[in-house]
Amino acid sequence: MTIAAALAATLVLSAPSASQVKQAEQLARRAITEYNAGEFDVALADATAAYLADPKPGLLFNIGQCQRALHAWERAEFFFRRYLAEKPDAPNRATVEGLIAEMQAKQKEEAAAKAAPPPVAPVIVEAPTAPPVVAPPAPKPAPTAAHVEPPKHGHGLAIGLGTTGAVLLGFMAVSIGIVVSYNNQYGGGAQTGAAFSQSRYRTAGFFNDAEWVAGALGVAGVTAAVFTW
Repeated sequence: MTIAAALAATLVLSAPSASQVKQAEQLARRAITEYNAGEFDVALADATAAYLADPKPGLLFNIGQCQRALHAWERAEFFFRRYLAEKPDAPNRATVEGLIAEMQAKQKEEAAAKAAPPPVAPVIVEAPTAPPVVAPPAPKPAPTAAHVEPPKHGHGLAIGLGTTGAVLLGFMAVSIGIVVSYNNQYGGGAQTGAAFSQSRYRTAGFFNDAEWVAGALGVAGVTAAVFTW
């Protein structure tokens, strides 16, 4: 058997069966739906299973997109390159080459981030807090002295003067009564002088003089008591 015949036999033997092709189509369509729904892990598994059932180059591109969505930059680059290798005349070649360059840049960014030392958190030194200023207690107001009325010494003096004046006025009234009684009893004129004994005469004279002295002193005492009060 020639080499060409052997290769043809191999290709025929490696060709998928009709059931495998149908299964691959179902898996491929389901993977696209899962990718659009954001289920990138599930979409990657179905796209890989579809390629294993019917290894078409387009499935390599779909697998690369799933790896890119999962941030597996190196794996995505690998599948994009395999896609172009399987289909050099792909109509989206320029797009795929741009994706390969993007995956290379992402890998460099990750490597640089891993090599960079972790950021050091700044040490914040708080300024010492000044102790609170305690205001001195407010002075207590001085107690207000109670207003004490000065003793009114004049009241007692006024009472004494008034009492003395009243007694003197009373004595004056008694003296007047005695003198009037003597005059009524013995009459007046020469007869009075004859009838009076020496003792009664002196008594009447005494009360006659006393009534004026007592009256004057009594009026003075009462007047002084009024002004002193």
